[in-house]
Amino acid sequence: MIASDVGGVKEAITDGETGFVTSNQEELQHSLQQLIDNPRLRKEMGEKGRERYFEHFSVQSMQNKTFAVYDKLLANNPYQTNAP
Repeated sequence: MIASDVGGVKEAITDGETGFVTSNQEELQHSLQQLIDNPRLRKEMGEKGRERYFEHFSVQSMQNKTFAVYDKLLANNPYQTNAP
């Protein structure tokens, strides 16, 4: 994957590992050429990107992270009672 360095792109892509984050035309051209010339690199980045997606961005992963935040908030809630 090749993406521009905007917004949350760096959260989704680890530059040089799961894809390339570029900030200008020269970097874009260089990144494209690397992927065109190196099928092994394309495969490795694709596999690592897929792993990163499932670890950090899948529905299950996002759900687990959300519940962890709720659990932490509830554990620190001074107004919480144990009454039904």
